[in-house]
Amino acid sequence: PFNHFGPTCVYGIVVYFMSGMSTDPATFFTHFFIYQMLVWASIGFFLMISAVSPNVDLASLLAPVFFVIFFLVTGFLLTDDAIPAWIRWAKYLAFTKYSWVSFMINQYEGTMVSSLDSDGNEVARVSVLSQFQLEGVDLWEQIGILFAVGCGYRLLGFLALKYTNTRVGLEN
Repeated sequence: PFNHFGPTCVYGIVVYFMSGMSTDPATFFTHFFIYQMLVWASIGFFLMISAVSPNVDLASLLAPVFFVIFFLVTGFLLTDDAIPAWIRWAKYLAFTKYSWVSFMINQYEGTMVSSLDSDGNEVARVSVLSQFQLEGVDLWEQIGILFAVGCGYRLLGFLALKYTNTRVGLEN
């Protein structure tokens, strides 16, 4: 279950510091932990998709469809208010939502930016998190939900393997 740890360590550390993110050790290690939980949840998601699909072709079709929906409801491209009500419920299933919110809170909590008028004059200072409607969201709650979503995907994948697609010739 942790065979992803080595490659994500190398990739995660390089990208983190190349991106110019906070050099605070607590922020870095929290980011790294969120990253590991993201990988945990995404592996669970793809395990579930492969388990519910009767063949590779269907799995290859389903995964990108769900991924596009997940990215639309994550909150990065559209705020919750801008997402149509008929699809807004999908954000609760999207592991991308919880990881993105966690990354944002970890990196930008307490960070203020200037709001400028059309002439370039500073009008106000606003929180980065308020721009994305993330004020007051608890970081560790989001990380816990991310872990739980990963567990839920894995449980659904297990149940799908147990009760569907059983005729593959390996029953004995």
